[in-house]
Amino acid sequence: MCARCNTVKIDSGSRCSLCGSLDQSVTVELVGVEARAEVGDVGTVVEQRDASDGQFQIRTQTPEGARSNGLLAGDTVSLGIHGPTKTGRTGEARAIDVLLSKLLQDGQEAVLEVGRDDRGEDGVLLLHGDQLTLQVVSLPSDPKLWRDANSGSATRNVPVVHATMWIRDAILAKFAKTSHAECTKTVLVLDAALAGILSAHEVVGSYLALHGNPRT
Repeated sequence: MCARCNTVKIDSGSRCSLCGSLDQSVTVELVGVEARAEVGDVGTVVEQRDASDGQFQIRTQTPEGARSNGLLAGDTVSLGIHGPTKTGRTGEARAIDVLLSKLLQDGQEAVLEVGRDDRGEDGVLLLHGDQLTLQVVSLPSDPKLWRDANSGSATRNVPVVHATMWIRDAILAKFAKTSHAECTKTVLVLDAALAGILSAHEVVGSYLALHGNPRT
């Protein structure tokens, strides 16, 4: 099945007949466990949720060879990353492409233009007649974790509340460098390619309960 538009693909590895994407997804349901695997621009992503205890796991491998394993068990988020990673400025194009693909999948008329570094633009998005500046930031917001991962590997085991601060700190760091006038026309792209566990509904729900909707 096409991971972008959910059209059934006859041949694995072929382009989708509807949207032309090479991305594909496979969903396998087992007793007590739901597993989902996707192959796309970020490499391989496998996610599993155990119905018996609610544990949620996401394993990722990028085309460049970086690997991550995220686990949500109870109130604890565990994340292990093995480098070298492709985040920060080197991963901006991939993160922006994921955003654009999602907008197009949702039927939005979105157009991407190249941004200018001297203006602090990682990209420019034309959407509904508006010109929006795109800025990309990597998650987690933990510089030492990325340094250690690029040197070999890094692990973190933190409460869910602490994991929400990885998101919060990334947003606030960009907000502090952006004027009020620019904020209204800026879209912050959170790159969690190697930290997909932060997308778990338990983490997102905790973030919203503690910090509210970042759009407001």
